[in-house]
Amino acid sequence: MNDENDKQPISEKVISFAIGLVILLILIGIDIRYLPVHYDQWQTQDWDKIDGNVEYIQITEYCSGGNCTYRLDIDYSYRYGREVYFSDQLSLTDGGGSDSSYGWKYEFLVDHPVDSQITVFVDPLRPDNSVIFAGFSQGSDVFFSILILSIVHIILLIAMITFWSNIDIRNNGKRRNGMVNRIGYKITKGKTKSKGRKNIIERNENANEAEDGWWNQEGNS
Repeated sequence: MNDENDKQPISEKVISFAIGLVILLILIGIDIRYLPVHYDQWQTQDWDKIDGNVEYIQITEYCSGGNCTYRLDIDYSYRYGREVYFSDQLSLTDGGGSDSSYGWKYEFLVDHPVDSQITVFVDPLRPDNSVIFAGFSQGSDVFFSILILSIVHIILLIAMITFWSNIDIRNNGKRRNGMVNRIGYKITKGKTKSKGRKNIIERNENANEAEDGWWNQEGNS
């Protein structure tokens, strides 16, 4: 019998389910970590808008294998109330990384030299928290961050579905390579039973014909 070979080992099912569950938890963790940050970045456009002063500004270049990326570095100061604050934060979603865009960064550098005024958005509830790029404006890195998150989500979802699709639950641990009835016994394909049924019917019909012949003979006599 091949029933034992058709069964999926319990350990394999447990491992597949556990890996899929871990991937799902990672997805939930990513959403919990990054979705509120993007929402808060959107809210920065409603923060208090004041003038600040550029203390330091520079474009840092990173090149490897003929490909270069650029990062905008800036230090600025601003007065809020009676306090003076210093910050280097561009946006809430800025991870301090670099990318291939250079044009707008160079224009920003030219328009905001050292000791020039710059617009700063300040959190009224936490004056030490400020950004240069508010909302989803260029420089906030929001769209790049969403793109990366979308790619990560797609990869993890495909991996989770792949692992969970290996678990055969409907057939009680048996792979779907044949018909299986509710109590788990494989129904063999063939015409043996149907032939037997047909033979029985034919025999019954022959017996009925014989009885009819005998009855007719009795009646004639």
